[in-house]
Amino acid sequence: MSILIISLLLFTGCKNDDYIEEQSENSGLVQKSGGSSYTLCGKSILKFNTLDQVQNTHRNLYNNYYTAGEDLDVLIAYEMSKGLYSLRKKEEDMDEGIIPDDPDFDTFDYTFDTIFESMLNQDGMIIIEDYLYLWSDGCVVVRVKPANCKNYEELLSLHELVKRGQLKDSELSYYVNNVGVEMINICDDPRYDFESISETGVDVDNSHDYSGDDREMGCGYESVISYEILEHNGDDKIIKLKINAYSISPIGIDPTYFTYLDNSDTFTSVTIKENSLGLGEMLWPENFGYVGEWFVVEIDYSTMDTTPIANFRLYGFVSLLTPNGCDDTDTLDVNLECPIGISKKPVDADSGLWEFSVEGIDHLTESYSIEWTFAGDGIATTLIVYDASGANNIFPTPCESRSFGVSAFISSSESICKNQLSTSINSGGYCSRSNISEASPKGVKHGGKRVRCKIKVKRRADIFGGETICKNKIKNRKKAIKSINSSGGLLQISGLDCIPVDITTIMPPISQDSETKKKLVQKENAGFARVDLTNPYSVNFTISTGYTHTLSYYYPCSE
Repeated sequence: MSILIISLLLFTGCKNDDYIEEQSENSGLVQKSGGSSYTLCGKSILKFNTLDQVQNTHRNLYNNYYTAGEDLDVLIAYEMSKGLYSLRKKEEDMDEGIIPDDPDFDTFDYTFDTIFESMLNQDGMIIIEDYLYLWSDGCVVVRVKPANCKNYEELLSLHELVKRGQLKDSELSYYVNNVGVEMINICDDPRYDFESISETGVDVDNSHDYSGDDREMGCGYESVISYEILEHNGDDKIIKLKINAYSISPIGIDPTYFTYLDNSDTFTSVTIKENSLGLGEMLWPENFGYVGEWFVVEIDYSTMDTTPIANFRLYGFVSLLTPNGCDDTDTLDVNLECPIGISKKPVDADSGLWEFSVEGIDHLTESYSIEWTFAGDGIATTLIVYDASGANNIFPTPCESRSFGVSAFISSSESICKNQLSTSINSGGYCSRSNISEASPKGVKHGGKRVRCKIKVKRRADIFGGETICKNKIKNRKKAIKSINSSGGLLQISGLDCIPVDITTIMPPISQDSETKKKLVQKENAGFARVDLTNPYSVNFTISTGYTHTLSYYYPCSE
């Protein structure tokens, strides 16, 4: 064992190109003398030049750690060689009384991954390329550039507002539109799933941008953008639209919406006339995201010599920087010369009820009809209406959310610029999850040491097989035997249905064979599976010196 640790120290202590050597002037980022680690705002932090280098470092540490029988000395040696005060070390120092205890501090808030605990610094941050990242164990992390002391303090203040439950839309708008904070979905983007990369050995194409890939998230949240035409003067080439943000969200958890007009700089002018926040009229700034449920925008396209298409993008999320954080994006392209299109709105996710209408045909004076066609479970439903008041449809609600097509054909004796319309919606899976976690209360101690338990299911990206991984972990530094015992059922996906299976066939009871190990981790591949929120399985954690705690997924369905 000692040979392995010495070799690791020699390897990681050598200067290599895993870290950027350039510094931004007056950034507060200082390279440590004789090494390849840095300090920012007086705190140590790792700085990687590329995602490849993060992945390779994680893979090397993962292999060394598990080859050594999960020997913590492997991770300690790495941290020491980099001079990094990590999340893991901060928690240990609190437990040992070296630094004051903070009951609200929990490494589980940042990551479930044992290896990554030793790569994130004490505040859960890391530098990759030009970005400073604040990590989260949910699906959404945040980043900002450049990686300087000012932005470090901004991310700390953002995280503090989240922890206190005091993050308002106006404050979030400041962080996004003024500071430049970006949200990254690490559940959707396999480049950031360092744990799965190390566990599966799969190489990810880091040159590919996965952010636009359409994939069912399994965390119970979806964004829906819609529009209404309030005024349209085709001669003066000015149009006024009301943009609405909707969502399917966990019951009782309010979503946050950002709406972008990605090509705002191509129009003669863009003016926000009214909005849900009660702010005054304003010109649309470049790269601006409006925070709120709706706004009225006036677009002047009089000087354009190409087809004027407004590209709206709705980005919405729930529970930012928490272990159950989730986001989704929906887009809307409106041809301003011919703004006829389908507007959609979710009414009741549980039953699959949606509402639709056709925009842009109010100018028709003669009678007309609209033939709606709704795709279903192998069968299409057709409905003919004779006005633009809209149509409702109940879609199937399969175990896992699926996409269903919607089309409308307008029959009119008058000339119209477009008569065949189409869109799509997602339906299903709103009382089941393939991305969710639950943890024991913070601040609890056993035998004078912190004790923390967590359960988690995570659907891997398709490049890793797309299966759901079930994870359980208990941490306590007191010498004792730790055990994990699951009970109840899990849903396994079979076509459009979910079939209950006994969780013990996937996660049998386990116990440590030594009192010296400080944590017990269980990870199992459950295939294509989901947690049933109406009847979730439970996990009992025990320590042989008298501790016991049971966790289950007490989380609301979506509506």
